[in-house]
Amino acid sequence: MKSSKTIPVILVVVVLALIIFLMRPNQESTDEGYVAHIQKERSEMETFMKRGAGSPFLQDTLSFDSLKFFPADIRYRIKAKLKPIETKKWLSYQPAMARNRNIWNMLLPNLNWMVYKINC
Repeated sequence: MKSSKTIPVILVVVVLALIIFLMRPNQESTDEGYVAHIQKERSEMETFMKRGAGSPFLQDTLSFDSLKFFPADIRYRIKAKLKPIETKKWLSYQPAMARNRNIWNMLLPNLNWMVYKINC
């Protein structure tokens, strides 16, 4: 009989733990977390440029001091989500100095009340 009572209790505990886990704020959603995330990304980029396998600075003829960045500023943070539009089709474009690429056309809604769409 004890096992029949413990299963619902375990289920309730698991559901509550899951709800608490999903409701906790994302570290990057805080201002400090966002700045820390930007600084971590920048540090990883700098490490790659200094010692990464694909870095052009690994050659003896080139020297690398550091990457130059503006300070991370939360005023320039954009909170947006890309959502596919209803009628998906491939767009072909050619970036400067590169081969043709294909991308999906996407919709970027609710960015300062404006709607942005990649030209198609």
